[in-house]
Amino acid sequence: TEYVFLEGNGFPARWKTQNHFTIAELGFGTGLNFFVAWRQFLQHAPNDAHLHFISTELVPLAAEDILRALSPYPELEWLAAQFCARMPQRIAGIHHIQFDHVTLTLCYGDANELLPQVKAKVDAWFLDGFSPAKNPDMWSEHLLKHVARLGGTLATFSAAGDVKRRLEAAGYTMEKRTGFGHKRDMLVGAPAKAKKDKSTLRVAVIGGGVAGCATAYALASRGHHVALYERNTIASGASGNPAALLYPRTTKHWSPEMSFYLSAYSYMLSHVPYWGVAHETLGLLKTIKDEQERERFTDMNRRTGIDESILRFDTSKQGLWFPQGMCLVPRDLCAKLAHHARITVHEHHALTTLPEADALVLCNAQDAQVFAPECGMKINAGQLSIVPQHHIKQLPQVLHSHKGYVIAQHQSVLIGATYDRDDLSGEVTEANHVKNREEAVAALPDLFADDDISDWSGRTSMRATTPTRMPYIQKLREGLYINAGHGSRGMLSAPYGGELIADVICNS
Repeated sequence: TEYVFLEGNGFPARWKTQNHFTIAELGFGTGLNFFVAWRQFLQHAPNDAHLHFISTELVPLAAEDILRALSPYPELEWLAAQFCARMPQRIAGIHHIQFDHVTLTLCYGDANELLPQVKAKVDAWFLDGFSPAKNPDMWSEHLLKHVARLGGTLATFSAAGDVKRRLEAAGYTMEKRTGFGHKRDMLVGAPAKAKKDKSTLRVAVIGGGVAGCATAYALASRGHHVALYERNTIASGASGNPAALLYPRTTKHWSPEMSFYLSAYSYMLSHVPYWGVAHETLGLLKTIKDEQERERFTDMNRRTGIDESILRFDTSKQGLWFPQGMCLVPRDLCAKLAHHARITVHEHHALTTLPEADALVLCNAQDAQVFAPECGMKINAGQLSIVPQHHIKQLPQVLHSHKGYVIAQHQSVLIGATYDRDDLSGEVTEANHVKNREEAVAALPDLFADDDISDWSGRTSMRATTPTRMPYIQKLREGLYINAGHGSRGMLSAPYGGELIADVICNS
């Protein structure tokens, strides 16, 4: 790995030449190439540099197999342990993991299908894998054209003539070098037209809720400088709710929507413990509302291919069971994400015009329409009810989701939340307490000890939803981006949206 892939691409000398590197490889395997590159990057790159490592893998290994495979290399143990503690769920799709100074993007699936979807400026390629004779799909003309499209130098253990000719046809200048060990030759290459080095950006993020703080964090973690603007205080809107549930949206069959939310769920499971945010992983039960929903959930694993360790229909609990479902406090998450050396927070700062920056990201829910009227969003009010524990007959031992939700806390139980498009005053009303109670009773008949709601308190916040009910995570026009419209699922989807927007802005 050190001789072929790192030295073959000019490392460690190249670590001194720029602050933002993107390395890509075909075939993550045990992660050996990633861990060796990560270790060398930390040893030789400047303290403010950032490494983005992109890798594909058709059949991801389990954590214990990776640790066993790397056991002969004790110098890599601490890096492998970090990864294995936070490795993504084995779900087809693209997964991001943020480490200090390093972003790992793992693309689970067939490289021939995934690589055409990748848009990045790659600095160096590790073309690993079995020999072309044993694994021709990984050396196809189709795949190598996309390697060339993304650019960057390359190095490979292979010296096969077909590989050399295909890469030359795709625009690479190829060279044979002495191979490693018993291997006589290896190949290195460089594109005929070198791409410009990536520079540090100044980005303005508008909105200090989960979406804004997560977007700012994702950009700052990539080495960019972020100004975060909030018209009130951090987490003062919907992100100020006392707790939020984390579990993915499900559809009857595999769909782009479920794929997105499963990837977002995997991202949060990997990052919440790393961020040090207080959370409870109690498991979450989504209760069945009717026979149609029972039929939809019963054979979900067979229909979708989702592993039962992620979610399954539990006949004993009569619901969809998420073993790793969790809840956390949105305000705490916002504070953790915004506390970064490259993020400058501007509270009580209501903008009437867009500030000067290399890029601007709208993360301010329905207020994004002030600067981008084309983003049609609807607003609904959601009231949650805070029930003192003396009104509770049987305290739930797990997290519950139905049409609303039930979350047990130390001195109270949270139930909610309403959907109201008519009353947008933000008031907490007795009528909405009654609605929340009725929904909770329908799902958990033994929850309450009495009918008294006189000392209940609550909180009402506004949520913005898009016409498709999928969030806006995209480039609107040159220099302007959006991560908004997450509705009631912002705790799950907004942080992942921040990662995706950072990728778009950084062309990574």
